[in-house]
Amino acid sequence: LAIIVQIFIFGDIPVETLDIPDRVEPTYKCCDETCQTYFPTDCPNQPAAFRTRSWFVSFADLNGKGWVPMMAAGPALMAFTLLFLDNGTTWHFFNQKSHKLSHGEAFS
Repeated sequence: LAIIVQIFIFGDIPVETLDIPDRVEPTYKCCDETCQTYFPTDCPNQPAAFRTRSWFVSFADLNGKGWVPMMAAGPALMAFTLLFLDNGTTWHFFNQKSHKLSHGEAFS
C-alpha cells in the first residue's frame, strides 16, 4: 500500500530505494584466489572480481593472530560459568521446600 501511495501521490518526490540483488551470495568480492584483497578497492585496474568469498570461514587462517582464540576463550568461559551458576542458583531459590510452591490450575 505504501508503495502505491508513493508512486501515484508522491511520484515527483525522489525517494531512496533498497537495491536488492538477484541472488543471495556473500558480498565480499576477491581480487585473486587467496581472497585477501577486496574488489574494487584493492585492485582498481582489474575489470571484474575474481570470485566471491565462500560462505564458510577457515579457522586455520588466523591472519598471523594465533593468540586471538586463546584470549577469546577466557571471557567465553567466564560468561558460561556465570550463566550456569545463575540458572542453578535461581532454580534452588524458587524450589526450596519452605516456599511450598505448587502448580496452579493452568499448569498441566
